[in-house]
Amino acid sequence: MAPGYAGHVERLMVLALIFWVGCQDRTHRAVTQPATGPTASGSAEAPESDERPSADEPAVVSRDAQDENAGGERRPERPVRRKPKRPVASWVIFREAFEPSDDAACTVAWTSGNRLEVHTENIQRLTIDLTRLPEGAPTKGPWNLQIDGQGIEMTGFRPKVGYTGKIRDLVRSQNGNWTVDRQQLYRLGG
Repeated sequence: MAPGYAGHVERLMVLALIFWVGCQDRTHRAVTQPATGPTASGSAEAPESDERPSADEPAVVSRDAQDENAGGERRPERPVRRKPKRPVASWVIFREAFEPSDDAACTVAWTSGNRLEVHTENIQRLTIDLTRLPEGAPTKGPWNLQIDGQGIEMTGFRPKVGYTGKIRDLVRSQNGNWTVDRQQLYRLGG
């Protein structure tokens, strides 16, 4: 071997050994948890000091750490799911969202005369109840409904006996067009 070559090989082997030792999977990981519980905002606060629990205090081990040490495999954490927001029912009633896990919103207004305006976000199906319009709004049609910029004339037709045409479902297509669901009928008062 050439002089000095052995020193390079030795350094490379030491570096490889250090790299190999650093990459090993540690089966005993330190478990750290905040000293306090969650705050009002839902996030956990970090401990105020670096003091370790005394021997008299029991060690706190998270369920994930218990599961990891018991079975050898770590369970994936489930995200915390919140209930999506839905519009409050008025004379427009939310029925179905395009994306059920996302929020849905609806603003409604009787602007003047027989003109009703509705703006929606993430709503695929809703019910218009013309019997519950605000005070002062006309009780007889036809009504000019502007829903997400699309005009629909609602007449409050007379369907079968015992049903009303003043409560109608509207369905929005994936393309954004609203249509009246002519199959869905409602009984007046129920």
